[in-house]
Amino acid sequence: MGNVHGHTLLMAGLTTLLVTAMWYLSTKRRALRAYRYRDGFAAFEDTKATTTPRPTRMPVIQDRYLKSKVPSTLDAIVVGSGIGGLGVAAILARMGWRVLVLEQHDRAGGATHTFEDMGVEFDTGTHYIGSIDPQCREYMELMGIGDDVLQWDPIGAHEDGFAYDKVAVGEGGSFQVAFPAGRDRFIAELLRKFPDEPNLKEQLEAYVDLCERATKLSQWFYTLKVVEPQWLGSLLIRIALFFGDRHGFMRRNTTDVIDSIISNKLLQRVLCGQWGDHGVLPDSAPFYMHSQIVMHYMNGAVFPRGGSAKIAEGLVRSIEHSGGRVLVKASVAQVLVKGGKAVGVQLDNGDTFHAPVVVSNIGFFNTRDKLLDSSTLATLPPNWRQFEVVANAQRSVTMCFLFVSLEGTVSELALPAYNVWSWPDVTATTTYTERFQEVLQKGLHDSTSRPVTFIAFPCAKESTWHTRYPGKSNALVLAMVNFEDFAPWAHMKSADRDKDAAYQAIKAQWKSKLEKELYTYYPQLQGKVKGMDVGTPLSYNTYLNADKGEVFGLEMGKWRFTPAAFDVLRPSTPIRGFYQTGQDIVAIGIMGALMSGVVTAHNILKFGQLPSLATGHFDLYDDCKQKGVVRPSKATMA
Repeated sequence: MGNVHGHTLLMAGLTTLLVTAMWYLSTKRRALRAYRYRDGFAAFEDTKATTTPRPTRMPVIQDRYLKSKVPSTLDAIVVGSGIGGLGVAAILARMGWRVLVLEQHDRAGGATHTFEDMGVEFDTGTHYIGSIDPQCREYMELMGIGDDVLQWDPIGAHEDGFAYDKVAVGEGGSFQVAFPAGRDRFIAELLRKFPDEPNLKEQLEAYVDLCERATKLSQWFYTLKVVEPQWLGSLLIRIALFFGDRHGFMRRNTTDVIDSIISNKLLQRVLCGQWGDHGVLPDSAPFYMHSQIVMHYMNGAVFPRGGSAKIAEGLVRSIEHSGGRVLVKASVAQVLVKGGKAVGVQLDNGDTFHAPVVVSNIGFFNTRDKLLDSSTLATLPPNWRQFEVVANAQRSVTMCFLFVSLEGTVSELALPAYNVWSWPDVTATTTYTERFQEVLQKGLHDSTSRPVTFIAFPCAKESTWHTRYPGKSNALVLAMVNFEDFAPWAHMKSADRDKDAAYQAIKAQWKSKLEKELYTYYPQLQGKVKGMDVGTPLSYNTYLNADKGEVFGLEMGKWRFTPAAFDVLRPSTPIRGFYQTGQDIVAIGIMGALMSGVVTAHNILKFGQLPSLATGHFDLYDDCKQKGVVRPSKATMA
């Protein structure tokens, strides 16, 4: 009886600690939003680079590797220049650290990078971003990409209610519903499209309320990832999952939850029409993940003014301002480990660099399987070595991309800013799972089978396009595909694939299929196409180091929200001084990756951990504000 009583007291005490910590953090963040900053960026103006300077004419994100460019002393090395890696590097730089970021591709930025082809610019992974909340803006300010550096254009216009998405379902995708910005507009549009549905307003209000409620789980889920020692974080997440997710938002699938609220089957399909934003079928996706997407875009969407590469450019300048460097065409072969501690990295060419902190931003599987040698792997705990089995870890979906160059302006071609999620033949009696499995099985073998696609016009989303590419426009068509259809060429280099007739034939087939989808929704573009090119899952592997062409890294299925996954997908690793960041650590998407940099920086700098709590250092942003580090970052643009 005494043991039971003691166990009860222990659980009650830990629960109280968890609840108190979460209450404090939420209160603290709300208070921070009222703060206004002073001009200037003087905290580290005496920091001087001791390396070969980058010529001002060189694109900031295309600084090619030379050993002479690397600073003589380093505080941290980041492997991979995706937004998570650049984000953590920028925060460390603002704290006075000298950071080296190494990127295998010829430009930094990961999925935010752009390229020019056929006379126009194309984005590779940034298609739209939900409204940026005040807390996120605070951390972007800390990274050096505040509103004075990075501007955002709202997607849409007053005429369409700032619609950011249109979902096309029904026979042939004929039933189309726009998603306008704002809760009231969103509900009003659905009421207009389903005028005869009884009690629909009450159902929709309950649905949005539940989505909002579910998203609040992220407040503790991601905060607990920085708790050290790890055993304490592991214990607290188990308590949080038990008490905090009483309604099972992380365990119940999206279809079941929506079915319990919304009676109309076709409307259920419409509400799930954005599942491509997280890549998990509604029958499998946790309702929490669905709600994250819904609420992220509920108040509208934005796009970086000047193109998505502006995000990486701002972060790189922030890193360089403190004497750091971001170098491309620098492939890292392995992390150097000595006595159980990371001490540096070795490049493919044999060059080695040392630093007390090393961060991997190349995904969990790449980190474990490509950066660590066999002797180091043998020292890792079983949950790391056998993560696929222990956590049932899965990779995310793969896609083909059709890049289209168009003759004519946005207005001349009547191009919308909103995206189209096309789910042809998903009906009240046909589920997404049934339709998607059919598409993957048939692939190119059945010419009558239409793919599921995402269609966007980046040129219509930001205000500088017409001055950068006058008289021209662009389009992007994405289709979820089966990676196995491209596996026969996975072992080949890009240049060799370009010469392979069979590979070029499958690309041509997808080009034809996706071109038809573009004309189905936008027939006015026939005769206006200047050029087209296709990117496959193997292209994603080449440029973004995704082995199976996975566009979101690890899948955001229910397994991601289990203790087994939490124990591994966190910033700290079993190797001292070695950390992880990126989509696999926090969440998918640009903002998920960016916030992973925040979480990893907290862990590296020991904020939010027991010693920092004892000394009053609760939050990295709060501490930086008090020290005067967080100020508008105009100097980083010099």
